[in-house]
Amino acid sequence: DEILRDVGCIVLGQLKSHQEGITFASVGMVASISGVQLFTSADPLGRCVRFWKQLYSQNKKLTCDSSVNKGIDNYSNLHRGEGSDSSDGRNSQYKELVNTYYDLATVFYEWGWGTCFHFSYRFVQGGSIETFWEAIRRHEYQLVSFLQTTPGQKILDVGCGICGPMRNIARFTLCDVQGITINPYQVTRGNELNAKDPSLAASGVSCESV
Repeated sequence: DEILRDVGCIVLGQLKSHQEGITFASVGMVASISGVQLFTSADPLGRCVRFWKQLYSQNKKLTCDSSVNKGIDNYSNLHRGEGSDSSDGRNSQYKELVNTYYDLATVFYEWGWGTCFHFSYRFVQGGSIETFWEAIRRHEYQLVSFLQTTPGQKILDVGCGICGPMRNIARFTLCDVQGITINPYQVTRGNELNAKDPSLAASGVSCESV
């Protein structure tokens, strides 16, 4: 009996310690998220709400298959090259493979990375470092500066994703931007975001994905 009581006390002690650890971690996580939400422009709560809304409606917007689960199975089969015994056969399926991938992955890209699907390094100057979004915009502005455009011209964005860079470039150059992408889901989502951006009309520019 004494041994059982001792074992019980040890187990309960460990459970209590474990619960205290979980509570401390939960409080720390909530405090961290609240701090980021209140004192930065990251808006993690808003991004999570948008993510779940998009995820909920994703089945209705897929072009690769009738549901997310079937789309995942289809992508896995295409990636393994099932149904194709040669490299030429697999090459012929690349369009479907890429479209399926972006049907499934775009919502996660937008949630985790934002609307601009590219990398950029961050400058450090005078002891301060530019933000993620500042680095993204600077990279795009620097790139389009090589085109030496003038306001009112038209720019073509090939592989435009959901039009994040397109909108930044249109505001920066005061040019209309036309985007093309292989994935219909990205076309729909990009044009949704274009329509919701009042700064485009205020700048007198247009952005459209096809």
